[in-house]
Amino acid sequence: KQQYTLRNKLPLPKFISTMDTMLREWSRKTAEDEFQTYPKISVEIEKQAWKWLKDLNKNSIFHWHSYSYIVPSTSNKDYSSSLWLQEYATFPWKKFEDFSKWFYAGRLVTLPMMCSCKTNLKTYVCKHAVGISIHFGLYIISDPNKLESLGKRRGRPKKAGPALSR
Repeated sequence: KQQYTLRNKLPLPKFISTMDTMLREWSRKTAEDEFQTYPKISVEIEKQAWKWLKDLNKNSIFHWHSYSYIVPSTSNKDYSSSLWLQEYATFPWKKFEDFSKWFYAGRLVTLPMMCSCKTNLKTYVCKHAVGISIHFGLYIISDPNKLESLGKRRGRPKKAGPALSR
């Protein structure tokens, strides 16, 4: 639950003390957290990017402008990168369904961290941007050992379900 939502009416002295505490805490957090130019990349995103990059055909990476690249989407295999770019330039769609199919068939990645996928538009970091950065040596994986899955997990096994049930 978020702090300082102030959903209840407070008497003036309590309100002033709450505001004072809130502003002090925000100021302290701002001073402690350093300014970042790029979003933090988690180990999970690194794993996804590494797996995506291993499965990607490197010949399908199409250089477009200075720092822009077109890569095919994993969801649609009908479009190549060059066909995707050709349709980008000519706008041949008559139906929204055709446009939607084209839009999700490729990803426009602009280095260092921009991509046209939904994940990047929401969180500012995605497997496509990180994967292309890894491919071109612009991003170094923090701990390569964490990318490998460890196999069978330790701990108590899951409880078995009833026999002959689906």
